[in-house]
Amino acid sequence: MAVFRGCIIALDLTTSVSFKKKTEIKRKIIENQGVVSYIVTKKCTHVVASDPEKADVSYKCRMAAKYGLPVISPDFIHDSVEKQKLLNTDDYILVGKTKAEEFGCGKVVASKYQKKEKKKKASLFLNTKSVKVWPHGDKNAPLFDENKFEIAKYSMFKKNHQKAGKSDFCVLELHATTDDKLDLNSADVFSFRIFSHHGNLNENKECIHGTKECRFVRNSDEALALYAQLYKEQLEYPSEKTVTHELVGRNLGSDRFQQMQAKFGLEFGRLDSEVAELVEHIWREAAGEIEDLLSLPINKVKIDQVEKAEAVLVQIKEQLASNKDDSAMTSLVEEFYIHLPHNPQYIINDVSKSWLAKQQDICQLIRDMLSVSETTNWFSRSNAESKLRALRCHIEHIKTDDSDFRIVSEIIAKSKQR
Repeated sequence: MAVFRGCIIALDLTTSVSFKKKTEIKRKIIENQGVVSYIVTKKCTHVVASDPEKADVSYKCRMAAKYGLPVISPDFIHDSVEKQKLLNTDDYILVGKTKAEEFGCGKVVASKYQKKEKKKKASLFLNTKSVKVWPHGDKNAPLFDENKFEIAKYSMFKKNHQKAGKSDFCVLELHATTDDKLDLNSADVFSFRIFSHHGNLNENKECIHGTKECRFVRNSDEALALYAQLYKEQLEYPSEKTVTHELVGRNLGSDRFQQMQAKFGLEFGRLDSEVAELVEHIWREAAGEIEDLLSLPINKVKIDQVEKAEAVLVQIKEQLASNKDDSAMTSLVEEFYIHLPHNPQYIINDVSKSWLAKQQDICQLIRDMLSVSETTNWFSRSNAESKLRALRCHIEHIKTDDSDFRIVSEIIAKSKQR
């Protein structure tokens, strides 16, 4: 399938679009040989937006208007995939005029694929020394909302020092703001930030010395040029690091970068076979328990069902605390089982605090299973690293001659004697 071959599609999806739907849109573009971009540049072919009311003030939509790109609804992606051909954007325009309307006004729009004489364009070079470096968290640094940005690009670098028993690292990230309320004409406002975290790691991949820095620029061209130059400096003398696609250490990069890795299981090296086997075993045990508990398959459960069930559990907790109105409690329990249908043998009407705690744990477990399974498109063997992140713990294989192994063994032996 190559519906979006040659297309570079920027996404401007607001919080009104659920995580599941955002993931589905990205997956459809990528599976059909398209490229997803988090920055609107001249190379983009489309901008997919979800909120027409905010499109007029959206930075990405304004950049789309500047470059003459169509701003279209997500239906364009779904319908093109369904019909297995790239459809006419005029039928999905969210804001602005269609090509036909522009033609009617006397404006002729050249096709992006029309043959024309190629002009050599010098790539923008930005001297890194000309851009001020701010320590991350500096109160005097330019305004950049830590909760309203996307990571458009990132790279990880590493250089080993075997004799010294340590290694150098660097995480480079390009951040694009998603705050539509910013006054981009203000001299103190920047739309893009290059975030870097560099330092040293010990043999346990723990950061023993690290520095987080930020560089701010106003437009995407400058951001890409600065990112490219910093990327190049990491590879050249005196840094001479190499690019790596495996996790170089723990708690590296920005908080958003760490969250992204945990959520999607991105860029992590392979787990030890022993750890992966244990994770898969725990996951199978949990999946088996859920399949046995519920009267419908786990892949048929929707996230909104879990959210409604959790809301009912909160009300049940309040009823338990007040010890009032048994009829209301019975009604709430029945509502809970409607949202999460259980097999008859597991339906308990006489609730207690222990029952409530167990149901809350089950809801969280179902949430985690849905998150991992939907992210990997319900593949039968989802990413083991994603499953480990969902367990919210750190598991490490210890060799039998390690002192920690002996300590753990003694604890287990003592627990069996009780």
